[in-house]
Amino acid sequence: MRIERELQIKNMLGIHARVAARIVAVTNKYASSVFFRTKERQANAKNLIDLLTLSCPLGSIVTVEIDGSDAKGLFEELQTMADDKFGEE
Repeated sequence: MRIERELQIKNMLGIHARVAARIVAVTNKYASSVFFRTKERQANAKNLIDLLTLSCPLGSIVTVEIDGSDAKGLFEELQTMADDKFGEE
């Protein structure tokens, strides 16, 4: 299964080290490949350094591309995290 959807970054500090570490921890629980893409860059969401290179501040829109048998569950978990501001604020 392949999913491509957008997430809005809603936490004040955007995707910084602590948030990126949470994303990596979640994505690595799943077998699917997952990439975050902005207009300028693409990053493997299972790699902390890759995520940090995206530079996604508050309000950024990130396209999430997931490919694999558990893609739906992974996207749902990422959506919940983003809606919850990654546990911040």
